[in-house]
Amino acid sequence: MKEFMFFQVGHSRFCLELSFIKNVYRISDISETLEKEIREQQDFFICIIDGRQMPLYDFSIIFDIKQSDYDPEFHKVIRIELGNNILALRVDHVDGVAEIMENLITPLPPAVKGKTLEWFPHVLQYEGELVPVLNPWGMAGIKLEQDDDKNNINDKLDFFFSNMINQEYLVNIFTRYLKHVLGKS
Repeated sequence: MKEFMFFQVGHSRFCLELSFIKNVYRISDISETLEKEIREQQDFFICIIDGRQMPLYDFSIIFDIKQSDYDPEFHKVIRIELGNNILALRVDHVDGVAEIMENLITPLPPAVKGKTLEWFPHVLQYEGELVPVLNPWGMAGIKLEQDDDKNNINDKLDFFFSNMINQEYLVNIFTRYLKHVLGKS
């Protein structure tokens, strides 16, 4: 079993393994330090949390996700620690934490490429839907050593499809969901 925090950006749900999360803050507790013109050229802008500068990623800007109906008072910033690297993620709402059995976590097929695969290499089944699992290492642009060879990738693809009851139907739903969630990426 692994613990995940579920959160929403717009009307899309994502999750992140709890072990990466250092703290969750109200958006009003965060100071932004970059001007809008600079922010549009990057996936993040700089913020100050607990006196430390760090990159703050906002999925609604990165993936052009429409704002949700949640009151801005509920917007949160999740502080993520990756060894010595610290970053933050702005979300519209934190839904809570749940334990997920590892057999419900599935790698994306190798056909998925680019930012989508770097940021969301896995999906899990939760409350009847497929939820992208955020990889903070990929989000921060930190490459981990890959132990995948072609056979291992094929094993992952076989695992992905063998865990689906109606493969074609679920793959179509997942593909449409990713296109909706990740927009132009």
